[in-house]
Amino acid sequence: MHDLIVRRYPEFFKPADRVIHRMKMHHACRVADVVVAISMQTKRDLIDLMGVDERKIKVVYQSCDPIFWNDELRIRNEEIRIKYSLPEKYVICVGTLEERKNQLKVIEAMKQLPKEVALVIVGRPRGEYGKRVLSCADDRVRVMTNVDFKDFPMLYGGAVASVYLSRFEGFGIPVLESMCCDTPVVTSNISSMPEAGGDAALYADPDDVSSVAAHLQRLLDDDVFRQQCIEKGRIQRLKFAPEKVTADMIAVYRSLFDD
Repeated sequence: MHDLIVRRYPEFFKPADRVIHRMKMHHACRVADVVVAISMQTKRDLIDLMGVDERKIKVVYQSCDPIFWNDELRIRNEEIRIKYSLPEKYVICVGTLEERKNQLKVIEAMKQLPKEVALVIVGRPRGEYGKRVLSCADDRVRVMTNVDFKDFPMLYGGAVASVYLSRFEGFGIPVLESMCCDTPVVTSNISSMPEAGGDAALYADPDDVSSVAAHLQRLLDDDVFRQQCIEKGRIQRLKFAPEKVTADMIAVYRSLFDD
């Protein structure tokens, strides 16, 4: 089970989708011998929102796409900068352009940073909120809605920092992707983001734009601190390495045979 967002934020789903998702979730949790949650946050939601027996739940963190574990693709690539007309110095924000992902607060935070630092938002728009984000595009804010997935590691790698101010996630893959690309990340201090970021990420209330801006400013001003964040990220990301996730899942299957 990745998340229970359909239960927490039903307003983000069509009525028919809400019914279908809930039926599938309840059926799956009822008939399964073990329910695998991708985070402690999802485990808590399974217990609190669906009444799943805690003894039935195993937490196995997920990884991210293998492309992010390729050392050669973490290096800033001048061809990518030219291909997408990227600014020399930018902060990156990756995620679907929707209310839950909270990109408008990131845009507000950027107003407190030096003008030579741009914001690159990568994601496809959804609904009216997505249109509002698109309307903010200017010389300072670049919104990219159609990016080749193979270019994502280099887009992260070329950024001075990554920001992910989501209001709720089952895990928070962009946090891990950022760490895999040696890009310091500022993220929300709620939901599952602290699980993904550990002590490597910088945290702020997703509505506190001044705190977000302060974190970004420090990363811009303090090269030693920025490198420390990168080093912590290299350690933290190992908790979600593909081989570890595989071993943890195998252990879940073996536990069923042992029972």
